[in-house]
Amino acid sequence: MLFSTANILVASATVAVSFANPLQFADSSCAICVDDVNDCQQMYGGCYDFCAEPRKEFDIPECKGVSGKKQVCEYFKNECGERYGGCYPAEGPVPGWAAPACPPNGQTVQPDESCRICVDQMNDCQQMYGGCYDFCAEPRKEFEIPECKGVSGKKTVCEYFKNDCDKVYGGCYPEEGPIPGWAEPTCPAEEAKPAVSE
Repeated sequence: MLFSTANILVASATVAVSFANPLQFADSSCAICVDDVNDCQQMYGGCYDFCAEPRKEFDIPECKGVSGKKQVCEYFKNECGERYGGCYPAEGPVPGWAAPACPPNGQTVQPDESCRICVDQMNDCQQMYGGCYDFCAEPRKEFEIPECKGVSGKKTVCEYFKNDCDKVYGGCYPEEGPIPGWAEPTCPAEEAKPAVSE
């Protein structure tokens, strides 16, 4: 669920993923975009400055005769500037997010924001799960799916990559497969350079 006016978005059923790139905000590290899908496959959400507005409500589009539902998103920064938080149904339960630990000696974390990706998914019991990570350092990440209807121990696997011109591609899939084959996006052709006469 995050970041950019040119968001690359992967969404299917109850899955929403966005890539972290600066938006047009005074402090781009405060920019966040929430992209979600209701049970009728209707997308909703939006972008906002979570430093100015840490708690934001989004109306969920009417679906199957149910209207008036909201999703609440809360995002924060710890002392060293690392972002954490997430979204949940307005009727609860409200998750308890623990601030990530800062590195020793109070060093500020300055990750490559173009490598930051956030994965937000929902199981069949409408429980959100996922998290944010640096896919350049960890291209394959597993997320445990919360127990639902007596089923536990399942995982979602996410794999993201960058090509030579920094275009991001990849996605998520169930641990048991099938594993999608992601085509690497093409890079724009280099502009023809004028011949130099000697």
